[in-house]
Amino acid sequence: RIVEVSVGGEPGLWIEGRHLLGLVDAAGRRFVDEPRVVGNTLVLRRADLTIRIESGLGLDEALELAGRLVPAR
Repeated sequence: RIVEVSVGGEPGLWIEGRHLLGLVDAAGRRFVDEPRVVGNTLVLRRADLTIRIESGLGLDEALELAGRLVPAR
């Protein structure tokens, strides 16, 4: 399940449950790496930085943590 969220007024994504992680750079090139399965993840951007919080937290707790770690602009 993927849900659009807001962290400090900025858009983010909540990805619930186990999923595979893949990386693609700005030019669309895929990074070849060992696949890994991750759990609940909150993804947000600040300027040109992408932040992933992977945890066993639920959505409300992850949003609270992100709000403390990543101040609003």
